[in-house]
Amino acid sequence: MKIKVAIALWSALVTTVTAVTAAPPAQGAAQAIPSVSSTRGVRALALDGKVHTLGAGARPFALVFLDTTCPIANRYVPRLNELLAIARELDVELDGVISDPSVTSVAAREHRAEYELALTVLFNASGNLAQRLGPTHVPEAFVVDVEDRLVYRGRIDDHYESVGKLKTTFSQQEGDDWPQWRGPGRDGTWSEEGVLASFPEDGPKVRWRTKIASGYTGPTVADGRVYVMDRSEEPSEIERVLCFDWKTGASVWSHTYDCVYEKVRYEAGPRCAVLVEDGRAYSLGSMGHLFCFDAAKGDVLWSHALNEAYGIRMPIWGIAASPLLEDGLLIVPVSGAEGAYLVAFDAKTGEERWKAFDDRGNYAAPIVVTQAGQRVVVCWTGDRILGVAPKTGKLLWEHPFAASKMPLGVATPVMHGDELFVTGFYDGCVLLRLAQDELAVEEVWRRKGQNERSTDGLHSIISTPLILGEHIYGVDSYGELRCLKLADGSRVWEDRTAVPRARWANIHFVQNGETTWMFNERGELVIARLSPEGFEEKDRVKLIEPTLAQLNQREGVCWAHPAFAYRHVFLRNDEELVCVDLTEK
Repeated sequence: MKIKVAIALWSALVTTVTAVTAAPPAQGAAQAIPSVSSTRGVRALALDGKVHTLGAGARPFALVFLDTTCPIANRYVPRLNELLAIARELDVELDGVISDPSVTSVAAREHRAEYELALTVLFNASGNLAQRLGPTHVPEAFVVDVEDRLVYRGRIDDHYESVGKLKTTFSQQEGDDWPQWRGPGRDGTWSEEGVLASFPEDGPKVRWRTKIASGYTGPTVADGRVYVMDRSEEPSEIERVLCFDWKTGASVWSHTYDCVYEKVRYEAGPRCAVLVEDGRAYSLGSMGHLFCFDAAKGDVLWSHALNEAYGIRMPIWGIAASPLLEDGLLIVPVSGAEGAYLVAFDAKTGEERWKAFDDRGNYAAPIVVTQAGQRVVVCWTGDRILGVAPKTGKLLWEHPFAASKMPLGVATPVMHGDELFVTGFYDGCVLLRLAQDELAVEEVWRRKGQNERSTDGLHSIISTPLILGEHIYGVDSYGELRCLKLADGSRVWEDRTAVPRARWANIHFVQNGETTWMFNERGELVIARLSPEGFEEKDRVKLIEPTLAQLNQREGVCWAHPAFAYRHVFLRNDEELVCVDLTEK
């Protein structure tokens, strides 16, 4: 009876155990099966807060991608529970995976309890398992043998001809949105399919260009609209929040406010990305002007002049760390005096909910991770790395990583499994391990060179690194593209062709499946594959010109982070905002 209710996945499990390496003739398999899964040994957090290592003990394992809102996936819970019993008899690991970044761990746990799902469920909001395996729907099953070969991919059984679509972002209009700093999961991951593998001979199609003024703010895209900020000094000093139609580049709305820069160097304009969620758009300017808008109309719903309210101890590059939303709170790195480094506001009303810490200001955007079954805000200040309770601002843990010269941490902390990587221009890098049975942290390794020219590990400034498998990829202080071993930070290779060598030379990384999209400061978009074997450049095209307002050196730069949405890329310099079609023809 058990065999009949789930013949496709069941036969794959049996095939794996009996060491048949070819894929079983399963009814659900619709795609070619890659020879290597690259998932064995990957660590991921389970909903119980424990770190789970795939294939531990040299066992075969199976993963089933699930979604809390898909009715078909939910109907399969009884069959999955039956399959779990079979898998245990066969000594095969069987786990569920939720990789939707819009689903919180609390919601995922409630869903598991409500449907009485017996499987261990991996809460994979970073999407690294989805990137490696490439699920196209839910539920979809993958079976990996003891040699890390993917021997089955497909449906659980043949009871449904159609399946629910895998949800990968907060909202969908024409495709996937890019609604905040570094994308839907705040982790530089782009999940859309059907995009170019190489560029046409005459280059990709430019959908539109529209004029804007200077600024470092990278565009964000949500619900069919593109958001960006800029600055002008004539006839008076102002900052603007701009909203455009994604298809045409036509202006939808704009908001202008007076903003005189005081004690701020590099005066091109605002730094923080506009954050869009639940019909609201949140902007934060270089001097601390915080606004909440109606995202569609541009009406101001609430605002704060943070410099006046909290006495900002202004970092030399101004306010640059993009706020985040968590559980109805907008958490803002204010760099204020008297215990106001971080301030949390009610996202709907703007009322202050809590403030905390007296640390020196820094520029790195905070992230939210799951640790020991709890949500934790990770924030890198000018003095230390903090783990903070998002609802209360309570300090959960801290680790020293103080700036030796001046705070110059711009790269966002990167979470990988239970490990956290942080890197800065002057002070090198550190890898921390977050305990999963308690709210604690320990240092795994730290590397720092003699100076900014003679570096060890990775001394990044603007660029946020990638962690793929057991390796770190990032840009060093003078533009050197490096690969490090995650285990100890030792260098595997270095490349100097991705971007010309220069102080603070930059590349922004965005991962799409096995492809790394790299936007360098010369305005070039590079399609590449990064591996321990080296930097494999597949194609490169120049899409936008460097400009001088952001940096009056080397004929200008393009330092703003791009947005990838609706199978297009959105780029800006100090003169224009550009939309380029990346759809596979």
